[in-house]
Amino acid sequence: MNPKSLAQLAIHPHGFSTGTKDRPGRLILRDVLDHEFPQFKRILTTPENNSFPGAESGMATFPDMFLRIHLSKERREIKHEVTLFIILKPLLEESLKIPFEKVHHIVNGGHVIGVMTLVIDQNPHNPSDCGAFIGIIIHHEARRHSFSKEAFIAILDYILLGHPTTLRNGNLGGLGLRKAFIETAVANSAFRGLMESLHLKRFEREGTPDHGQRDRVHVPSITYTVTKPDWLEARKLVIMDWMPEGQQALSRDGSPNLWELEQGHGADSGHASGSGHGAGIGRLSGHGRFGYGAYK
Repeated sequence: MNPKSLAQLAIHPHGFSTGTKDRPGRLILRDVLDHEFPQFKRILTTPENNSFPGAESGMATFPDMFLRIHLSKERREIKHEVTLFIILKPLLEESLKIPFEKVHHIVNGGHVIGVMTLVIDQNPHNPSDCGAFIGIIIHHEARRHSFSKEAFIAILDYILLGHPTTLRNGNLGGLGLRKAFIETAVANSAFRGLMESLHLKRFEREGTPDHGQRDRVHVPSITYTVTKPDWLEARKLVIMDWMPEGQQALSRDGSPNLWELEQGHGADSGHASGSGHGAGIGRLSGHGRFGYGAYK
């Protein structure tokens, strides 16, 4: 895969729901639209969202111009960076008794509870060996509901099990890459627990991850390298309330149509239950990667 192909993957519309057609999940993951910058900024710059080992300090003081760069088409084309909202479907914030100020989080499709980033990269010594670095921030008031776990299940499916073909709604069906990378601080026991709940194996590294990303968490860290065979095996053991045991297919139901969202139409809604530990990650680097961290 050449850099142009990576850029094409990055700039293509991305949007999908968690869960399955018969058992829908609670979340929508989709591109951040231009007019949704205030919600994006609020997730990134709220100090309580970045209080974990390895988090970047001073996020609240980052200028808007710097933050907007991460939503630009140029960023996608050059850095192959994809930024996705994690959206809680309508009405669930009340049933789950989530206390955040809803008016500041509302977007078409529900309420923004987090941000996830993907940086698509390739091994410089083997261009066919492509992977995606994953980062996530969950709003501190939306934690303890297993949203991070649900989002990671969906994004690993999207990266490793999906196919890079255009669906009828215009979104990409997946990335179809060989690997996914997740990094967190050694001291971040809560996030490491989240990875263990996904049955992912960790690889401690002193150097950089396989694809040579220079901008890592600036504390002792652990990298999780996940291949398609790894995830297919782990996926059999991962269960949430809405998810059939061993489910290994992406949802084809309820994926948001980004053109409709631009026109102001809402997306689907759905209900499912779940509780547990939430995770938050959030280190926005000069190179555009999120570092990784979490706490209960």
